Amino acid sequence: MVHDESANLQIVTPYDSMIPAVEERSARFYLDAIRIYLGICSGTVTIENATKAVSLLKTNPEFAKNPFDPTVLPLSEAVKNRLIDNLKTLTKYNLHTLDSIKSAYTFAFLQDDCPIQQADLRILHYMSRNPLASLATASRELGNASKTISKSLQKLVERNGIRFSCLVDTSAFGADSYILFFRLNNREDRDRIEQGLAEFPFTKTILTTAMSEFGYAALLFPSTQEGHRVLRDSVRKLTGPLFRSTTLHEQKALGASANLSFYDGMKWAYPENLSEKLKDTAVSINSSQVPLLRCRGRAKGLMKTDFAIAAQLKLSSRDPPSLLAHRLRLKGFDVESRQVSESLQKMKEMGLILPYLLLGGMGLSANFCFEILCRPEVGDRILAAVGDTPQSTYYVSSKGIIIWINVPSVNQVEYYQAFRALEQTDGVTAVNPIMTITRVGSRSMLDLTRNWSFGPRGWSVDPDRLDLTQYLE
Repeated sequence: MVHDESANLQIVTPYDSMIPAVEERSARFYLDAIRIYLGICSGTVTIENATKAVSLLKTNPEFAKNPFDPTVLPLSEAVKNRLIDNLKTLTKYNLHTLDSIKSAYTFAFLQDDCPIQQADLRILHYMSRNPLASLATASRELGNASKTISKSLQKLVERNGIRFSCLVDTSAFGADSYILFFRLNNREDRDRIEQGLAEFPFTKTILTTAMSEFGYAALLFPSTQEGHRVLRDSVRKLTGPLFRSTTLHEQKALGASANLSFYDGMKWAYPENLSEKLKDTAVSINSSQVPLLRCRGRAKGLMKTDFAIAAQLKLSSRDPPSLLAHRLRLKGFDVESRQVSESLQKMKEMGLILPYLLLGGMGLSANFCFEILCRPEVGDRILAAVGDTPQSTYYVSSKGIIIWINVPSVNQVEYYQAFRALEQTDGVTAVNPIMTITRVGSRSMLDLTRNWSFGPRGWSVDPDRLDLTQYLE
């Protein structure tokens, strides 16, 4: 039996005969994502219809585990051909299991390590420091024609998987971010716990692996004292019976950086002084390479439309207001380009967004997450050194910091050892690592708030809905 979200997709592609029919709902998720992407590439599916299809796709719990949205991925002939080849392999060998179908989708989007020409690398360096710079400004400061810069960026997106994104201070809109970092009592419970967290309607993303007893769930929910109490109480009840240990991190600040200083266009060099810098008490957090967005709490003058615009900006921070307005109208928001421009200017002036360059391929195939429980001043020192890693994202709470880094596999041992060694330094209680092959995205801000209410005090829901034990006991 085919589930509702698959039956109602209304997607037709020239490759439908290659797509196997399966009953497992999780497997259908990846096959439907493939159909949507191939439909867009072949021109048989409009962006409007693809957006509607993705809305149905998001009702599948598998989306919480691997939130792939085919409508925001760069169109690539190489990716399309890899998907088609992978579908042929599935059919040839009758591979209809969830793991094989999931691999057919995810492996198609792994970027090739294409060398970058020095002219393009120079532009990429500039954009990593100035991710929102206009083509005119970049042209003036780099001495290249605007058309040259535009073509270079397009090539880097298509061939090397770079993307321009931004972080958002959701607390200003009355939505707080938490990360529940946990250690499993029994690794055999991993799949059941992951499924329960996926069904929890406030989960942005989940990370668990068979290689580690550690995992986490990133959560977003309305800023109410009662809601916070319900969540904390439910985590406390689950600690012991289900988890060996838990840490509930309430976000105080967040940031991201891309550092191309150690990249020559083909390979990455390891920053030899990283270990010393991580332990250097004289290093200051006021480093231009380590931008930090501090959460300010509920701010006046922000509307639901501003929240929706910020959510779209996370998908592509360099898109013009006209395109952002068009996408929002597809989602049911009655906005014009002028309103988007005014909202963006307001959020920039209030310091609510932090744009950054997201590196895709470029040889960064090893990925780590480190939960570092430490004193605040030690966390600042560590963050100041994190800017030496090729790509990093970081999350600050009163209990420590959580850092994600993307590094070349040839140096993964050195990076791992440098961060693990922090456990032996003063002010650090523990360093809990998780290694993954690839990092996935997360449920969007709009997906999470679809059934919330927005008023003068921000978002609200019934606090009892935040009881995590309903999904994990």
